[in-house]
Amino acid sequence: MKKNMAVLLSFLMIVVICSSAAPAVFAREDAGEAVAVNDAAAFAAMDQTGNYYLTADITLSATYNGTFAGTLDGKGHTVTVSAPVFENVKGTVKDLVIKGKVEDTSAELLAALAVNAVPGAVFEKIVNNASVIGDANNTKRAAGIIALITKGDGTVTVSGCKNTGKIVGYVAGGVIARAEAKTEVRNCENTGVIEGGDTLGGVFAWPVEEFLIENCTNGTKGGAATVADTGDSSGGITAYVSGSNTGTFKNCVNYSDIKNTSGRCAAGIAARLGSNSSVTFVNCRNYGKIENASEKWAAGGIAGESEGIVNCSGCRNYASVNGKGYKAGGICGGFSQIGSFENCINYADVHALKQAGGIVGFCGSNKIESGDYIFTACGNEGNISTDKDTAAGIAAYAYGNDKHAAKINACYSTGNVTAGCEAGGILGYFNGTSATEIKNCFVTGTVKTTDSSMKSCVFFWCKYADPMAPGNISGNFYLPGCADAEKYEGGAYSELSANITADDVKSGKLAYMLNAAVGSEVFYQNIGSDEFPVADSSHKSVKLVDGKYINEAAPDKPDNPPTGDTAAAVAVCAVLMLGTAAVVAVGKKRIAD
Repeated sequence: MKKNMAVLLSFLMIVVICSSAAPAVFAREDAGEAVAVNDAAAFAAMDQTGNYYLTADITLSATYNGTFAGTLDGKGHTVTVSAPVFENVKGTVKDLVIKGKVEDTSAELLAALAVNAVPGAVFEKIVNNASVIGDANNTKRAAGIIALITKGDGTVTVSGCKNTGKIVGYVAGGVIARAEAKTEVRNCENTGVIEGGDTLGGVFAWPVEEFLIENCTNGTKGGAATVADTGDSSGGITAYVSGSNTGTFKNCVNYSDIKNTSGRCAAGIAARLGSNSSVTFVNCRNYGKIENASEKWAAGGIAGESEGIVNCSGCRNYASVNGKGYKAGGICGGFSQIGSFENCINYADVHALKQAGGIVGFCGSNKIESGDYIFTACGNEGNISTDKDTAAGIAAYAYGNDKHAAKINACYSTGNVTAGCEAGGILGYFNGTSATEIKNCFVTGTVKTTDSSMKSCVFFWCKYADPMAPGNISGNFYLPGCADAEKYEGGAYSELSANITADDVKSGKLAYMLNAAVGSEVFYQNIGSDEFPVADSSHKSVKLVDGKYINEAAPDKPDNPPTGDTAAAVAVCAVLMLGTAAVVAVGKKRIAD
């Protein structure tokens, strides 16, 4: 053992000696032949492919004509404008502040920075404080940063940009109005007012081609509404995604109230998704109240209405959604093809004239060839209501046949549900299939219908389908008296058979049983403060220890704690590693000096 220790110590000493050698020093990136720009004349004289930087704040009254394919580094300086800075950008523009006012109601395209951009262009750390005032109908594209990204191969990248100015146009966005090429937008923000006649989005109004919108925000906590009422769709981040397009919204947040009284859709993140589009929402949040008066289109906390495929994961809605003219959903107003929702939670009240769901207002149509509507680990904690038709905790309506159906697993509804017609704790109304599944779910809210000819149901109301296949409705729980019947199928209501108590819900027992049934940790609960289990992993895990449901188990003691020579070797390793870290730190300090 002593021989082994000697070998080990010798090896560690070699490591320390090697580590103490001066680390490699890398030279700074060569700035190249950058040319200083300090006034409007020098700016206008820039070569289209040159490399430039600002040395002072400047004032521009004319637009740089042609395509700028070089690099302009603003170095944090301010450009005061009365016209767009660039006609077209193919190069890189960064670290710039814009102020002033750009107003031209006869212009078809209008922006504070770039009227056009083409694939290959890069925009970084640009703040627009200038108002951009076009005509609500005649100015087809208006934005704080880029009015129109034109078609072509390659990608336009926009990052760290912000708009605070008022934007007015037919299609208007705080950062981008419309993009006809692949576009990636990251870490951008809008706090300016967006007004116009048709398609209004807080950050990126209308992506036509493939897109990524990540870590973008519209509005501020407690701030005034930013996206105005319009003739088509209003969205906190995006108004419209073109048909057959694909894209992703990731970690996006809307704080602004969105109200649409005369157009189509309203939503916190994306209002309308075109035919055959496929759009994914990941970890998005809505804190703004959503209201839509359309008699044909839906409202949603995250997505309004999709004529394509919708996939949502980890999304949250914290503000009321009102589809006063038609339909509404806490996460998505509705979609006409297939969709999946995983770990999405609605915390707010959802109301609609006809169909309202805690997660989704309506799912599917007879146009789908195959695929299901999948809900996994989703929760509704708001009150759901309709004036006329169906309301439910998870999905109000689901179209079904032998090729597709609703598959709902490990979901819950704790809010009250009140419907003018069919009322369901989990699923409201569905038709055409016995393949629907509801498994490992629970309902604790009260479910009611105002139609005296009907009964409210814990699970679902189904008129046109054979009875469910064996095992399709299983492992579910609900409190006594939460509805009039368990379900409606085959022309008859089934009697209630409650299988949990209020104490089971509060104590952690229900969470523990459901997790055991699912085979993974889906439900969490802070025992003593949470009234019910939730699908939010920021809450605590539930354990069963000595017959009690608790949040924390005693830590396990190590079976073989280090002793003797092993412990000594560990101690020596720790000391030597600290010494190495100190030497490296000194080396870095010298480099910095």
